[in-house]
Amino acid sequence: MKKYYKIIIVFSIIVLILALLINIPENRKDFKTPHFNFLFSSSIDSSNIVELSKVLEASYSKISNNLNTIPADNIEVNIYAQRWRYVKATGHWNASGNVEGISKLHFIENTWLESEISKIAVHELTHAIFLKLLIDREPEPLNVENFNEKFSKLPIWIWEAVSVYEPEQFYDPKTLNYLNNGKYPDISELNNRSKGQKIYPVDTL
Repeated sequence: MKKYYKIIIVFSIIVLILALLINIPENRKDFKTPHFNFLFSSSIDSSNIVELSKVLEASYSKISNNLNTIPADNIEVNIYAQRWRYVKATGHWNASGNVEGISKLHFIENTWLESEISKIAVHELTHAIFLKLLIDREPEPLNVENFNEKFSKLPIWIWEAVSVYEPEQFYDPKTLNYLNNGKYPDISELNNRSKGQKIYPVDTL
């Protein structure tokens, strides 16, 4: 029994230490450009943020022209060095980036599926601008409840297709075995992120 008590005590101490570490505020830096405010982990090389800002500023104009809409004036870009901090801020474990409204982006520096952080950033920026387009098409004043209901019915494949097109997140069809075998996904699969994540590579073709 003493052995089990020791295990419980050690486990409790580990949990307590982890809880304390998670709640320690992160040391962050900031960098501003005409359309963006970058907030990023201090361990991230600032020169990388400068290069990323050039990509996003160029994409800001390009995407707004393509979608014929005016994006938010000042978009906050949150970049995390550790995945657990990204998860804590967003509640998303599987994703590498997400959008919070029309003027707030979150993504992690080192992603699982994408080698270039700039493509993840442009992907999320596209979501924000696309969302702005949908809101602009609503009658004023905006009825949030009605809009959320309409948005929930928006086909996921359209939402994601636009956002993989802009950053050119291309997947070679030859690498997708299910296409080579003639097992083409139907619309229901492309409208469900839980069905093998086929929505992302197929939408780039």
